[in-house]
Amino acid sequence: MFSFLFYFNSIITIPEVQKSSNIILNNNIVIFSGKFTKFLSSSLWINTLLSSDIEHYKGKDLHSWHYNRFDTITDFDPFFLEAYKYGGLFLSVIIDDIPGGSSLYNKALKYFPYNFDLNLFGALHFLIEENNKTKAFAMLDTIKDSPNFDKRNLALYFSLKSNIGNKDMVYEEVLNQKIPESIKLFILKKLK
Repeated sequence: MFSFLFYFNSIITIPEVQKSSNIILNNNIVIFSGKFTKFLSSSLWINTLLSSDIEHYKGKDLHSWHYNRFDTITDFDPFFLEAYKYGGLFLSVIIDDIPGGSSLYNKALKYFPYNFDLNLFGALHFLIEENNKTKAFAMLDTIKDSPNFDKRNLALYFSLKSNIGNKDMVYEEVLNQKIPESIKLFILKKLK
């Protein structure tokens, strides 16, 4: 088993010239690994955390080393929540791999469509990095009834809603919300 892991790690850490072949290798390894996918994804996750750097990725082609790692990890175990949550943040904020972050968040929402953190982090990614207000609003709309949805999130939600739709209707909707008056005033102040 140890020799397989050594071989597995050498496959995934392919030199710069051959990185595009990572995608082809992923499918073969998933088929070969059988019931060890959770173990392999966890091992690769730990190795990725230990081997990560903070160099910005200049390409727009989904071939960054980090994206390929996170994609491989989530291919092995599609329900590895931390890989999506922290991988998306890492790609978006630290590495500046915007297409990679978008792809990972889109993949994550197939398996965790109502996860609060994924929807919030994804909404911020799509709003700030891609200026996609419609997608950001849709993600916030999914989690707006969560108890973790605080007044800052509510203000962002209504601000996006007013940018997408009728501002007067949003203003009325805020006034009709069953929330404390201080939060209503905070939101209405943000809408002006």
